[in-house]
Amino acid sequence: MTKDDQTPATKADIRAIRDDVNVVKADIRAVRNDMNVFKEEILRHFGLTVETIRHNPQGANRDEIGTIKDRVTRLEHHTGLISV
Repeated sequence: MTKDDQTPATKADIRAIRDDVNVVKADIRAVRNDMNVFKEEILRHFGLTVETIRHNPQGANRDEIGTIKDRVTRLEHHTGLISV
């Protein structure tokens, strides 16, 4: 027996399609929500990474300046420019 594709849809068919569409919409909303959560997590990690990168050179710069000051002080004492 052949199936006739021209038969009109019944109310049950339309309800089934509507239910399927609603399920797909719910899935899309869930995926969109997951993507937003993931986006917020990425932005938070990016912010932390930027702060870490920004603070590391500042600390290294302070250490370098402190080392240079110590060397200058030692040289000044050694040359007698500053008395102990």
